[in-house]
Amino acid sequence: MKIRFPFAIPALIAAAALSGCAQINAGLDELNGALSKANSALSGSGLSGASGQSYTVPDKVTAQYEIRNLKLRPEKITGDVSHVRFEGQALSKSKKLLNISITVPVYDQQNNFVNYAIGEVHLPPGEKTRVDAVSPLALQDGHHMNIQKIKFSVAEY
Repeated sequence: MKIRFPFAIPALIAAAALSGCAQINAGLDELNGALSKANSALSGSGLSGASGQSYTVPDKVTAQYEIRNLKLRPEKITGDVSHVRFEGQALSKSKKLLNISITVPVYDQQNNFVNYAIGEVHLPPGEKTRVDAVSPLALQDGHHMNIQKIKFSVAEY
C-alpha cells in the first residue's frame, strides 16, 4: 500500500495536539480565574465598608488553648469608616490565666501596611468563653486585611 500524502499522518497528529493544547489552555485560564477570586477573598480585599460580610479564620488549636469558628466582621461606624469585630469561641487547656492577642495586618489601596486590627481574649484556667472583641482601629474605604498573615500571641499569668 502506497501513501499518497506522506505528511498527512504527522499533520493530523499535530492538529490534534494543538487542539488539545487549546483546550488545556482554556481550562488553565478558568482555573487561574477561580484561584484569583479565592485569593482576593482570603486576603480580604475590599473588606472595609462591607457591612454584613464576614471572613472566617481557620481554627487555632495548641496545647494551651483552642480558638474555633473565628470570624472577622467589619461594622460601619460612620460614612466610609468601619471597625472590625472578632467573634468565635475559645477554650483554655491551661491551669493559668491566658491573654490571647489576635492581630491582623491592615493595608491601604497601594498595599502599604497601615496598622493592625487587634482583638484580645482573656481565658480563665480551664474555661470556655466566647470571643467578642472590637478592634479600636478604624478602617477606611480601600483598606483591607490580609487574613493569611493573622498572628496569635499568648501571655500566661
